[in-house]
Amino acid sequence: MTERCPDCVRHDPDNHVTRCSWRTIDDTLVDFTSSARRAVCDLIGRDDMWSRWQRTTDEHVARVVSGELSYGAMHRARTKAFFADLGALLDDEVVAALEERRSTQLRTTWQLFADAVPCLDWLRAAGFKLAAVTNASGRHQRAKLAGLGIARFFDTLVIAGELGSAKPDPVIFHTACARLGPRRRPTRRVAGPRRGRPDPRTGHPDHRSVV
Repeated sequence: MTERCPDCVRHDPDNHVTRCSWRTIDDTLVDFTSSARRAVCDLIGRDDMWSRWQRTTDEHVARVVSGELSYGAMHRARTKAFFADLGALLDDEVVAALEERRSTQLRTTWQLFADAVPCLDWLRAAGFKLAAVTNASGRHQRAKLAGLGIARFFDTLVIAGELGSAKPDPVIFHTACARLGPRRRPTRRVAGPRRGRPDPRTGHPDHRSVV
């Protein structure tokens, strides 16, 4: 989808045009949900707990954005809470091993959607500046973009945990606009997900894919 960000419109008296766009990463460029769901399924041997994993993720990501947890601590705490919700009370050593197994599988199986690179090529050729906006771990997302060969397309990467504001809060999008520099035409948000749940606050699809 594309959406205008009215607060990010600037006018140049010389009428020069700089067009800007920002993109979410997971389930827009990267088929994150397929890989993430498969990793959770392989971890527990069943595929009917994905919505519970997503709810647990949302709860723990909020603690990262608030500064209560680091991303590394969140991953382990989320996995421990998820298994506890299933009735399995695991010690920290077992949780750490399970989380490492899940995250390793995830990192080795994600892939771009087929039209991602052609789209990014077109946007760059058309003169767009690009920012990637994510609620996921900065370390993971930087490695993901580099590993998939698309880091070169982006002028900046805005990380919720580093900023202290997460999607869908407008602050994170306005920050992306500011980092891209002066804009003389409306900024456009190019976002997914290609699949996903509605955000209960907005009724729009939720973009909170987190490693």
